[in-house]
Amino acid sequence: MTSKTGLLFDLDGTILDTDEFHFAAFDALLQKHDRCLTDDIFQQEILGRSNSEIMSNLFPDSSDQDHEDMADMKEHFFRESLPSSLSPKKGFMQILDWADEVGARTCVVTNAPRQNAETLLNALGLSDRIGPLIIGEELQHSKPSPLPYEIGLETIGADIRKSLAFEDSLPGIKSASSAGLKTFALRGSISDADLLGAGAQCAIDNYSDPKLWDCLEQISKR
Repeated sequence: MTSKTGLLFDLDGTILDTDEFHFAAFDALLQKHDRCLTDDIFQQEILGRSNSEIMSNLFPDSSDQDHEDMADMKEHFFRESLPSSLSPKKGFMQILDWADEVGARTCVVTNAPRQNAETLLNALGLSDRIGPLIIGEELQHSKPSPLPYEIGLETIGADIRKSLAFEDSLPGIKSASSAGLKTFALRGSISDADLLGAGAQCAIDNYSDPKLWDCLEQISKR
C-alpha cells in the first residue's frame, strides 16, 4: 500500500465523548437568558453544527456580534468544565498504531473552534500523534458542506479511494459522504437508520468493531 491512505476524523463524539460537557455549557449559556436546554434542542439544533449556525438558531433576534460573544461564552464554559486528562474511544489508539505501521495520513476535521480542538487533543495526549486540524469555521463553508473534508483530503494528500472518514453527527456524515468518502458512523444518541440515511456506510460502537478492521485490511491490499 502507498502512503496515500487517509483517515479523517471528526473530534467531539467521534474521537472522544464530550456531549455531557457541551450540553452543560450550552445549558449554562441559555440559563443566562432565562431558558433551559432540552435533549430535543441539543440533538436537532446543536450537535455537529458550527457555532455561527447554532447561535443563529438559538437566538434569531440577536446581532452577529451578540452571536460571537455568546459563542465565546459557551466555549469558555466548555473548556472550564473539562478535566485535565481525557480518554479516547475504545480502539482509537490501535487505529492510530495501524496508521503509523502502514504510513497512512491522518487529520481532524471539525466544526469546533480551534482552541477547543487543541485543548481536547492536548488533554488526550494526541497533539503529536495526529495530523493537521481542519476547522470548519475557518473555511468558506463548514459542515454539512463537503468543503471541510475536501480540504482535509487535499491537505494530507490522500487518495479518496483509499481513505475513510469517521463521524457521529448527521451534519458531519453528510459533509464526509458528500465529499465522496466512505464514512463510518460512531453510534451515540442517533439511530442507525438516521446515521445510514445521512450517508454513512456503516455504524459502529467504537474502533474495535470487526467491520472496521475488515475494511482496513481491504484498504491495505489495494
